[in-house]
Amino acid sequence: MAILSALKGLRHKYRYFAYLLTILMLLSEMVSSCGVSLAMLGGLAKQDCNDPSDTGEYCWSEATKAAVVAAYFYGNWLQIIPTTLAKRTGFTITTRVIALVDGIIQLTFPYCIQISIPLTLVLQALRGMCGGIFFTSSMEFTRKWGIGSECKTFISFVGIACQLGNGLGPFLAGLVSTHVGWRYFFYINGLSYLIVLVLMVIFVPDCPQHAWAMSETEKALFEEKQKVLIRSVSENRAEDAPKSITSKIKDILSRVYVISFCIFAFMDVFQLVTLIAVTPFFMHDILDASTEFISYTNLFGGLATVACTLVCIMTLPWLDKRYPWFWVRLCFMTIPQIIRTVLYIGIAYISNKWAVAVMVIANLTTWGTIFSGSIVTVNYEIDPKKAPITLAVINGVGQLCGFIVPLLRAAITNVEKHLPLYKERWQQFYCLTAITSTLAMMAILLGMQLRPDEWKKHHSLLAEETVKKEVKGFVNLAIEAEPTRGESIVMENKAALY
Repeated sequence: MAILSALKGLRHKYRYFAYLLTILMLLSEMVSSCGVSLAMLGGLAKQDCNDPSDTGEYCWSEATKAAVVAAYFYGNWLQIIPTTLAKRTGFTITTRVIALVDGIIQLTFPYCIQISIPLTLVLQALRGMCGGIFFTSSMEFTRKWGIGSECKTFISFVGIACQLGNGLGPFLAGLVSTHVGWRYFFYINGLSYLIVLVLMVIFVPDCPQHAWAMSETEKALFEEKQKVLIRSVSENRAEDAPKSITSKIKDILSRVYVISFCIFAFMDVFQLVTLIAVTPFFMHDILDASTEFISYTNLFGGLATVACTLVCIMTLPWLDKRYPWFWVRLCFMTIPQIIRTVLYIGIAYISNKWAVAVMVIANLTTWGTIFSGSIVTVNYEIDPKKAPITLAVINGVGQLCGFIVPLLRAAITNVEKHLPLYKERWQQFYCLTAITSTLAMMAILLGMQLRPDEWKKHHSLLAEETVKKEVKGFVNLAIEAEPTRGESIVMENKAALY
């Protein structure tokens, strides 16, 4: 009976299924973007062209390897282009077209590598530019399909998808490349794009109320949400007046908190790309770790990050009830950066691969706290309507590091691998990464000091919370007056209670 009751309840949770498909699309993108380094170690590229026993397929210089990894992030910082296009034509249609293009590129990528390196770099950059839409479209989907406090949970799952992809991508790339062949990593990713795309076309319309499989009860929830939004807009008509995309971007860039987050994201992505795209080469060259060992390190790092994010999902509402919103978010953005500074220095100077693996996993875990508790959550809470464009700008600036880090690493460590100086150059690189962690924390503290008035929840979210509190109060009073009708009173006000 309990199972049947749960299944009946799922009839009114269609939005969860729709959101799952959106998250799967983002997960596929993150897996494909984070697996190239391990594909190189697993057979795509030779690690030593002078070694006859090296089974790698292509003889690439360190600069070429860095360029192939960096090209994706070079395109990703231009994600404001597809995001702006999506704002004009609609996120649903834009995301579907880009998913189709991305899937085709993935399936044909191994053949493009055979043709020429320049073509490979162009396609990597194109994938990066297009791939940015999946992150911002998740924000838009949250705004449309989330109801009340669910939006915060939906946002956290955006972080989970990114973090799981960061771990799953290198793991799958390393495992598949080692045991089956590096080409199959790209084939699997391409097919996953196309499968999820077909499911989204069938089940996820642009407007939630148009979902053919959604129950009437759930549609009533969205109608109630629409009423709250209309009321909020009418009360703040001047702020929500229609603007062009250019005006919106100028307005966004005029806000100090956005500039602070741009600097924060730049430093944060520097650290993330170091862990995902660069550290595998460090562990392979300096610690003599196998591709499989590195793959499992990234997998456990991704899983630990997901676990940390789930803890944040459960902890944030509890903390918000007991402490000021401002101070909770400040702690989530600064304390992990202090921990990361120490971990990077440890990675640089400890020569045991198991200890380094533990520190990499711990570092990725702190990134989950930063992501779920600050970058995505705070930007949505400050201004949910502008969140897709704001996050596209912030993430675009952050992704500049995506192509700077691999090239910088190649330049700093550009010495013979057998020389002691090679390890010293790696240590210098990780000390530089530790400094970026400190700078990220300082950027947020400075932004909060300059414009504390910008760091507050948006009026539309406060309106939804107020309505929900009012309805809960009414329901409690009604139940006290008529205890025998408790269940029916709750059902009558179910739409507003969400």
